[in-house]
Amino acid sequence: MIGKFASVLREKIRKDMNDYTDDMAGGACTDFSEYQKLCGVIQGLALAERHLLDLVEKINKDDEIDEQSDNATGNNASGTNSATGRAKSRSPY
Repeated sequence: MIGKFASVLREKIRKDMNDYTDDMAGGACTDFSEYQKLCGVIQGLALAERHLLDLVEKINKDDEIDEQSDNATGNNASGTNSATGRAKSRSPY
């Protein structure tokens, strides 16, 4: 689920970045202050995208570590309805 959310958000961020870049290249900026503003917007979107990618990478790495730990101890919470199983799967239900 987190992967789908991140993918959709990244697509939106990337589309906005491309649209602003196209506007700049097309001469939408009438003066230097508008150019600076659009540069800042693009830089902010790029930073947001980087943070999103880092977050997804960390979550995936943490999930792999959890799975390895569960496999090593013989604890596999998949398919259980216990509170412990829900906590390990990070699901509130």
